[in-house]
Amino acid sequence: MVKSRIGRRRFLAGVSAVSAAAAMGGRLRAQSAEAVTMRLNAIAYGEHAPFALGIEKGFFLGEGIALKLLQGNGSGNAVQITASKQDPFGYADAGTVMKAVARGVPVRLVGVFQQLSPLSIIFFADKGFKAPKDLEGHSIALTAGDALHQLLPAVFRKNGVDQSKVRFLLMELAAKSTAVIDGRADAMGGYFTTQGPQIAAVAKKATAWLKYSDFGVNTLSDGVIVNRDLIRDNPELIRRFLRAATRAWSYAEVNPQEAVDALIKMFPDSSFLAQPGQALKQWEGHSALMRAPRAEGRVPGWVAPEDVQDTIELLAEYAELSPKGKMDDYVTNAFLPG
Repeated sequence: MVKSRIGRRRFLAGVSAVSAAAAMGGRLRAQSAEAVTMRLNAIAYGEHAPFALGIEKGFFLGEGIALKLLQGNGSGNAVQITASKQDPFGYADAGTVMKAVARGVPVRLVGVFQQLSPLSIIFFADKGFKAPKDLEGHSIALTAGDALHQLLPAVFRKNGVDQSKVRFLLMELAAKSTAVIDGRADAMGGYFTTQGPQIAAVAKKATAWLKYSDFGVNTLSDGVIVNRDLIRDNPELIRRFLRAATRAWSYAEVNPQEAVDALIKMFPDSSFLAQPGQALKQWEGHSALMRAPRAEGRVPGWVAPEDVQDTIELLAEYAELSPKGKMDDYVTNAFLPG
């Protein structure tokens, strides 16, 4: 009996020592972690849930990264900020990134986490728009320089729309939904996964949308971008960041509620997350867009060269991408795990 009590005390002491060492290790990692920021493509919405989850679960901290997510104002804004090195990482639409790279902007995609496009023109269902041609004579709220703005002319050109007959209302990203709800715009450029259900919930009125992909403009969507100098100067930071990010996206894919809870906790004031249940609906929509068919079985973020080339060809033909370039000018899988 005495030996049993002594053995139990030793066992508990050992457990306590291991726990203390683990806790100390966690504190040391936190103290030594590199402070890193990432500029999002918008104010927080469901698609960003995996990054918030990765922070909450300690995935980034485990890679020595104290990550902070910063809300943005469109992909064009995220590209500019990353190019200026204000933030080392950005999250932006692939088409917007590619057009910037063709103009000489020194950024590169290092992981494409949304490979099927959510780009859409969103409106109240009673407007009755069935095709892009129906938008002639109407107004569309857009954010200057973002993917929706830059690629809409491609939709119009492929579908015989006279752009001079459509009125573009350029405004801040968050103002577009309000413009539609208040009747100041007939439609808006947005993600059918995000603003579509958001506007319907706020206005208590059915919404509908025209998806760019249904009308011939199906491009790669959002991914992580870095300045090219970071690739040269600190490639290991990119590898560590993407190890944590791919782990977070994989975890969020099978734990959606946990992911959106982390996002809401991090950004309680985001207007895109204000309606009950909207964040979960948004993330479930976006999780279905993670992988193009050619990327099935790969880690999140890995993109097939053929899908990159398809996007390059479409942008070159319809969205003034020049010079056209090749995959390695725009995207690399080299820093992704596995």
